[in-house]
Amino acid sequence: MGQRVIADNWSLQAVSELLRHGLDPDDNPGVAPLTDPDKPATVLPQAVTDLEALFDFLTDVVLRDQILVDDKYHDAWFGDEGPLAELAQRSIVRPHPFLEHPDRLDGPRREFVRRLVLNPTMAREQAANEAAWSRSGQSPHKFTAQLVWGGAGMLARAWVNEAPYTPHPLRRRLFERAGVALPGPANALAELKQAVAQHRATLYRPAAGGDALYGAQIVLPALPALVLREANSLGDMFLVASQMRDRLSELRAWLSQYQEALTAGEFESIATQSKRLRTLASEVERALGHKPTDAASLNIGWSWFKLNLKLDPKAWMPKLDRVQIQASTLTFAPSGGRELRKLLGFFGHQHSALGARTLEYFSSARR
Repeated sequence: MGQRVIADNWSLQAVSELLRHGLDPDDNPGVAPLTDPDKPATVLPQAVTDLEALFDFLTDVVLRDQILVDDKYHDAWFGDEGPLAELAQRSIVRPHPFLEHPDRLDGPRREFVRRLVLNPTMAREQAANEAAWSRSGQSPHKFTAQLVWGGAGMLARAWVNEAPYTPHPLRRRLFERAGVALPGPANALAELKQAVAQHRATLYRPAAGGDALYGAQIVLPALPALVLREANSLGDMFLVASQMRDRLSELRAWLSQYQEALTAGEFESIATQSKRLRTLASEVERALGHKPTDAASLNIGWSWFKLNLKLDPKAWMPKLDRVQIQASTLTFAPSGGRELRKLLGFFGHQHSALGARTLEYFSSARR
């Protein structure tokens, strides 16, 4: 299987429109009004959902071997004149005939729809959409169609093709709310992202007490923070991501090996590879002063592939290979606050009300 992944059509649409047209100033109530109509909804800018989709996609570009896209839409998003053309030219993104045998998707899609419909309102709207679609090819409840029917279709693609899938942020929220997960082995990249995110949250704690007014800490996912640190414009953002992909080739190769071990259920190999994730925790403890500093350690900084050795002939020196170094590069990436402001500047919103709401969202723990 390696490290291929299915891209969400809705996410690709969001990223493409974001890069072409800028930040959407409209509000988005999320999935709560549909899934939990009796609970108050938190209204957020549509821009933050689109940026989340962008951050997910950047991470897949750098750390996935291959991103599979519906061949029906591939040229619309990755054509020669589009902002994402670089990815097609390097064959990072590849078209795939997901709809070549639509009958294979029908049964799984119906099952996922059944599991995603959480209340009578959703059931009524889904039934109305199906009836109208069979008559006219139109859906009267478009958001429900995007969320439920479209989400079930993407899950069916992933299930039938035995490949991981990165959902649109709103679909992810629905899947989590519904408790829907694809049967299969654990996801190596998901484990790495979770470990890195946990350690970054430890490193970048927000201030408390009297300094809390100025202490809201923005912690972006590691790879978007690294890409944005080096990007000088929207136009070269995916060029930077492609270059970073080359720098992290050993880490990506290890993720493929780890994924194969997880898929095969090989305990010894899984245990061996898991040790590298535990190394990240040790480095974070050392950075916070909770571990002795007289042993081999990774150089904490923004340069790539450096090893800082404090030699002690009496101490056992662990092997810190390039995979561990590259993984730690993610952990010790900048928090992302300056980088997010830089991205907002690309869109002309570094000092706008929408920019302030976006920064507030990414500094909060309520997402």
